[in-house]
Amino acid sequence: MAAQHAAILKADAVLKALQALVKTQLGSTEAVLGDFGFTTGTRKKPDETTKAEAVLKRAATRTARHTMGKRQKAKVKGQPQPAPATPPMPTKPT
Repeated sequence: MAAQHAAILKADAVLKALQALVKTQLGSTEAVLGDFGFTTGTRKKPDETTKAEAVLKRAATRTARHTMGKRQKAKVKGQPQPAPATPPMPTKPT
């Protein structure tokens, strides 16, 4: 089993090198790559639910990290407030 995995990894490296050579020497059109058995990688477009989830995650991240755009930063007026000092931890009497 280990020998088979090693052979697959070696073959993958050779195929990637061959594909890179074909692209540089002959071009990266679909017809040329198809002659060698390669396919062009096509980007899968995200569906609407994935886009909606991304918008919610982005908004949650901006809220959690308090990040703002340059227009939002320009609307902020006043002096920055210093961070509240934390009281010292009480010590146990000995």
